[in-house]
Amino acid sequence: MKRALLGVFLFAWVILSAFSPAAVAQDTIKVGFFAPITGPAAADGASAKHAVDLAVKEVNDAGGIRGKKVELIVYDDRLNPQEAVAIANKLIEKDKVVGVVSGSYSGPTRVAAPIFQKAGMPMVAGYAVHPDVTWDPKQRKPNDYCFRNGFLGEIEGAAAAEFAVKNLKAKKISLIYMDNDFGRAISAGFAERAEKLGATILTKQMYRFPGEKDFRPFLTRIKEGNPDLIFAAGYYNEAASIV
Repeated sequence: MKRALLGVFLFAWVILSAFSPAAVAQDTIKVGFFAPITGPAAADGASAKHAVDLAVKEVNDAGGIRGKKVELIVYDDRLNPQEAVAIANKLIEKDKVVGVVSGSYSGPTRVAAPIFQKAGMPMVAGYAVHPDVTWDPKQRKPNDYCFRNGFLGEIEGAAAAEFAVKNLKAKKISLIYMDNDFGRAISAGFAERAEKLGATILTKQMYRFPGEKDFRPFLTRIKEGNPDLIFAAGYYNEAASIV
């Protein structure tokens, strides 16, 4: 996340002179940030914000960018894609930021990305895994202004499968994953790679998110298959309940 914010700072430095006179005349360089500060993903949102705050402090303590301090404009998307759309428009139209960091998940980030792309506003996603964060599915080409600081979900899942099959020697595997961009992407990448490596996927079970509280039916079905390994793609609250 820290590197993501610094990437936006570099964009701000390079393109500052190309912005409108009003933006250049501002006393500070405004960088937008949105994340789930409250709600079911608040811990991840807080972690992302702490990292960004640290990066802002380091840059400002070093003299800022071209003598100007960085001002962070923070919004809470509450893990709500509709909220992220409103935030994206506010950052562009009201706050006049020069770049944006997403500390949010794929759902909010990928609906905000086209707005930033259309406005020519640089955005870096800290850890959103969905392809559409940096890819325009309609134009079928990469976005010019949207970037990510992590891997695609399918790639992360495939890497986990490599470890599961090659290192842990798992031959029979059960999957349990959440019903959102993260869960579907990670588990799809895992299943595809695991099967190519010769493993058998016994079950694929998807649970609702947010809201799932009782994982006993899922785990009962997994137990019946007697797998060598369980691959669970979820966030910390759900993972704790499954464990």
